[in-house]
Amino acid sequence: MAAGGDGQRFEVPLDRERRIALIQQIRGYRAIRGCGISRISWTEIGVTKMHFCGWIQSVASYAGTVIPFLTHPYFLVGVGGAFGSILRYGVGRLVALNLPGANSLLGTASVNVLGSLVLGSLMAVFGGSNRAHPGILLLGVGVCGGFTTFSTLAMELVDLMHGKQYWGAVGYGLGSLVSGMVGFFAGAWVVQRWIMG
Repeated sequence: MAAGGDGQRFEVPLDRERRIALIQQIRGYRAIRGCGISRISWTEIGVTKMHFCGWIQSVASYAGTVIPFLTHPYFLVGVGGAFGSILRYGVGRLVALNLPGANSLLGTASVNVLGSLVLGSLMAVFGGSNRAHPGILLLGVGVCGGFTTFSTLAMELVDLMHGKQYWGAVGYGLGSLVSGMVGFFAGAWVVQRWIMG
């Protein structure tokens, strides 16, 4: 247990010592090391939002405390990309099983919009200027890059045009682009408004 500036108490999980190490100050306002977050009143935003940033940062930085090789950019991107590709396949299967009448366009659109939302959130957490940050390499370039799929989108657009569904191809292409951008900005806005606030 730790006390906030106004005496209100919150719980920090003891089984996650890495999260405890990320807390620089235990007063009314806290800063999480390397997360780009400062001047946060945990008594206002609550414990779960503190854990959000701590968890993302610890995923990216924990590997460096085990073996230095694990922080190599190619390793981070490769591991993240493999995990993201598995997630994409799982979402596609989930859509196919729960919506038997749906075609592959829905699965592709779902992963692209969701991936854009997550990437926007990550860029807000880590700061868009530091693209070489281990968190961006692992979770952004790796996981989101493997999860989203531009090549499948392009293939589906060509399939629609071969089927002479030209307006469908235009609508699907523009809809995918616009919804991806909206998802990215929505993810960044949610993090900035509700977590970094």
